[in-house]
Amino acid sequence: MVSASPVKDEQGQVVNLYGAATDIDESKQLEATLREADRRKDEFLAMLAHELRNPMSTIRSGLQILTLAMGEDQLVGTTAEMMSRQTEHLVRMADDLLDVSRISRGKVELKKGRVNLVDLVRQAQQSVQSQFAQQGKLLEVSLPSTPIELDGDATRLTQVITNLLTNGLRYTGGQGMVWLRLEQRAREAILQLRDNGIGLPADQLSAIFELFVQVDNSTARSKGD
Repeated sequence: MVSASPVKDEQGQVVNLYGAATDIDESKQLEATLREADRRKDEFLAMLAHELRNPMSTIRSGLQILTLAMGEDQLVGTTAEMMSRQTEHLVRMADDLLDVSRISRGKVELKKGRVNLVDLVRQAQQSVQSQFAQQGKLLEVSLPSTPIELDGDATRLTQVITNLLTNGLRYTGGQGMVWLRLEQRAREAILQLRDNGIGLPADQLSAIFELFVQVDNSTARSKGD
């Protein structure tokens, strides 16, 4: 890269030039190296997530069989429930890795269709209800009596709602309570969720929706098992 500055005399005529040349080949090479490293990171995350899901699917199926065959043994039942719960956590983590990889590579595709948001919220509630019961926490859901239909990706919408409920479960204490309310106002669907947990610091609100950001991830904040 070359830059130059003119030197003028009293009449404003250019009489000389001062210039500088900078070799930016090394900078470009470094930039290319960083891009390649980022691409490999995305590919590694995708591969890791797929590899994690394979053994976890087998473990989850085995636990379901064990639960059906365990009879009245309370210790075995408690252990199987704990293992099932932790396996579900691992599955969600693998799914998160896949999502991060897809987002980073711009490969997230929304499969839109006509969906009933009331049904999606109810499905998300059912998927986490047992976890709330196991931890002795309360989940109250208020839904309208009539459908709320919209165009959207059913899988992604359910995932968003489930993640909100799971965060409410994780970051509330022993007397944890989570309230979810869905209502329609004119042509808008309003989904509101609140809990009696630790909350989110005001100075971290803007960063929480960025990739790879987890606000205050100390074990003291997390109440999930």
